Amino acid sequence: MTRLLNLTLAILLLAPLWAGGVKAQEGDPHPHLQQIIQEMSVEERVGQLFLVSYMGQDAGPDSDVARLIREFKVGGVLLSPSNGNFKNVAGAPAQVAELSVRLQSLALGPAGAGIPLFVAIEADGNGSPTTWLRQGMTAVPSPLAIGATWDPETARTVGHIVGQELSAVGVNLLLGPPLDVLLTPRPGQPGDLKTRSFGGSPYWVSQLGQAYVRGIHEGSEGRVATVAKHFPGHGSSDRSPDQEAATVDKSLEEMARSDLIPFLGVTDVSSEEPADITDALTTSHLRYRGFQGPTRPGSPPISFDPGGLKVVMGLPQLAPWRETGLLISDSLGVPAVRRHFSPALEAFPHKEIAQKALLSGNDLLLVSRFALQDDDWPAQFDNVTSAISFFREKYESDDTFQARVDEALTRILHLKLKLYPDFEPRSVVVDPQGVDELVGQDEAKKQMATIAQSAMKVIAPGSQELADRLPTAPRSGDAIVIFTDARQAADCVNCETFQLIPETAIQDTMLRLYGPDGTGQIDPTQVNSFTYQDLKAYLALSSEAEEASGTEEASGSDVPDLTAEKQNGIESLLKDAQWIIFAMQDIDPEDAPASDALRILLKERANSLTDKKVIVMTYGAPYYLDATETSKLTAYYAAFSKVPASIEASVRVLFQEFLPTRALPMSVPGITYDLSTQLQPDPAQTLTVSRVGSEDTTINVGGEFTIQTSTILDKNGHPVPDETKVTLWLTDPTDSTYLSFKEVKTVDAVAETTLLAERAGPVEIRAEAGEAQTAEPLALTIKGESAPPPPTATEEPATPTEPPPTVTPSLTPTPEPTPQDQIASTSVSWVNLALSMLGMLIASVVSISVDHNGGRRALSQTVRLFLLSLTAGLIGYLVVGLEWIQVGKLPGLSTLPAPWRTPLLSTLFALVPLLWVVWDRQQGEL
Repeated sequence: MTRLLNLTLAILLLAPLWAGGVKAQEGDPHPHLQQIIQEMSVEERVGQLFLVSYMGQDAGPDSDVARLIREFKVGGVLLSPSNGNFKNVAGAPAQVAELSVRLQSLALGPAGAGIPLFVAIEADGNGSPTTWLRQGMTAVPSPLAIGATWDPETARTVGHIVGQELSAVGVNLLLGPPLDVLLTPRPGQPGDLKTRSFGGSPYWVSQLGQAYVRGIHEGSEGRVATVAKHFPGHGSSDRSPDQEAATVDKSLEEMARSDLIPFLGVTDVSSEEPADITDALTTSHLRYRGFQGPTRPGSPPISFDPGGLKVVMGLPQLAPWRETGLLISDSLGVPAVRRHFSPALEAFPHKEIAQKALLSGNDLLLVSRFALQDDDWPAQFDNVTSAISFFREKYESDDTFQARVDEALTRILHLKLKLYPDFEPRSVVVDPQGVDELVGQDEAKKQMATIAQSAMKVIAPGSQELADRLPTAPRSGDAIVIFTDARQAADCVNCETFQLIPETAIQDTMLRLYGPDGTGQIDPTQVNSFTYQDLKAYLALSSEAEEASGTEEASGSDVPDLTAEKQNGIESLLKDAQWIIFAMQDIDPEDAPASDALRILLKERANSLTDKKVIVMTYGAPYYLDATETSKLTAYYAAFSKVPASIEASVRVLFQEFLPTRALPMSVPGITYDLSTQLQPDPAQTLTVSRVGSEDTTINVGGEFTIQTSTILDKNGHPVPDETKVTLWLTDPTDSTYLSFKEVKTVDAVAETTLLAERAGPVEIRAEAGEAQTAEPLALTIKGESAPPPPTATEEPATPTEPPPTVTPSLTPTPEPTPQDQIASTSVSWVNLALSMLGMLIASVVSISVDHNGGRRALSQTVRLFLLSLTAGLIGYLVVGLEWIQVGKLPGLSTLPAPWRTPLLSTLFALVPLLWVVWDRQQGEL
């Protein structure tokens, strides 16, 4: 009986784990990982959890960063020009490579932890400020420009170049790509994603994001890890974390249909392309009602909410990835974090911030800007070292905290071993001498030029006959005036400023291609360039002149300086110009005071543009002008990026070297361009239906056959997103009656399903996707004897003019389980186990009661019967949980709600010993 008791207890403890699908890891690629951890000191274990920033370029033995690496054993370093770690000047790639060598040498040297550092950087494309290392590297376009190509292979190509070049300079952790979905454009409002998104379609952001991640991994040969951001999505936020923690008011179901889709795509461990899988995710400093429940002003962002993160990471699609997938906090010093922990900004509780970030589920803590003030580096350094010391003490005194640190450490080391199978310096450090041969190469620049042309789009005019409505190219003798949003930027507080788009960038490109040294189409003396600041000053001064005020008070302090000579020059050039071109980025007067100059001109001086060709080239997002403003333009183009390749592509469009399309990757309210409408099937296309794997048009009754549609295109001419609904209609061609129909959802723009032939005779199959239909049906002949027809009504039904909602099928679609069915059929959980146990106990009591009616059993026999019943019930529970029996298909059980099937079957198993009791009773009576 003791053995039986032990067996029962073992099954009881292990049942939920077995049945719930928890599997032992097979083929662990890093079997020595645990040995590495066991040999690490407390200081080394704790330090690995910190990704730090530091100030300056000094990485010598007495520098702050050397102390962080050797004394505090940090796991990674973030390199940034804003902290002065490097400068974007000639030789910058070699400079960063040398810096990475010094940093890794500190970590791998005698005083270090002996474990390679994460060397992290941001490189989202589109130049400053979203790409930190630019000089000497290939200038790649913005994510939105990539999205405008609608081509995953383009995303892969860009990722390949970025991965190859970052790996060459010793960077091994890319804080990107951004997978936020630009669901709702917010021009000029907080939370505007601008060009830091692949677009407004969750499906396409997912496809492009996966391809980009694959490119990073392939280009770096597995030496650069990706950190997809900002999980679980910034696309629905109405403000930036640089302001405060916003709230995303969406349910879990709404998030699963939109913001989460790209992140689920890059964490799908079942993918046929393992390189598509991101190594890590950056957690967002936002609140999410769908994961955290109702939120209040004091509610924590999801990055500090263990319950919320547990909910989202517990989703079936994410749980397998999370076994080794790393969660990295966004910067723990941004204003959103500061205001959450101290609304009045009176304190910065650095220990509490770091501890809550870790205990909430973040594995690697990005401790940058880690004080109340960004420029207070001594305070940041003290806070970082103090937090690490606090973690060391906590590790040795708190078992729960220790377990959490070790869990995070395991994931961190798993990724580092993936990057470097051994931690020898020869495998980790790069050669700074050879960097120039690996970055900024001509072939990569040619690829960027091709991509930039593919990304070019026309916003207005909106007619399909674009070639007839777009202006002809400028000709010799045409006067051209260019106004460029040449706003200033700097990499750091004390760094030199530069123009994000140089004032003469458009003019210089135009003259290079079409001036005397090019095709000779334009006269250099007829092309003049000014900045938006010049334009805004001109408009302000002109307005004052018209009002005849001329007083110092009227001119005001907000009017930019403009010399009288330039004022008159602009006036004269505008009057004589045939072309007025505006190089636009966005409209954000708060950050760029002159960015609204074009808007002011269109509102106050539109009459001065009469009989002139007014062209807008936007190198940012294309949704800042409204319908009225757009109507005053001759043409409105979008390049989506301000890198040189995009500027050149925009000039080539102006001179009609190629014709852009209007397939914009996001909604643009100003031209009533709705992306969700554009992604619907194009009604002008003709669909076809064919058999899969066979051209035979004859099928035997009872046979299954698979059919599929042709590739279905959307209204932009691209493949429709997955999950697009397609209806397959089956008709009898002899009398045109409808036999059955089936709704199928597309995968890779094709609808495919398997049908069962039940009735002999001819059948035709048509497809319908939105307003798109087949012209010619798939004609098949079913041979053999038909099954008996179902009972029919006494009255003769009228012939339907439209497909009926329910019909008597002659071809039965083979059932395809939905994700909900699959979850229901294996819905084994602790609650399910509790219900099953209750049924087992009842069955055991019934068996004992029946047995005791004879009054012949001793106590030991009663206990034995109880354990037998319980064991039998648990065996039944495991049979169901391991799906040895498909309970959903058993007669009678299929009609029961899924949560009750397992408990019922477990109870029936527990009653098996009762049969033995009855049999034993009968033997005794005989």
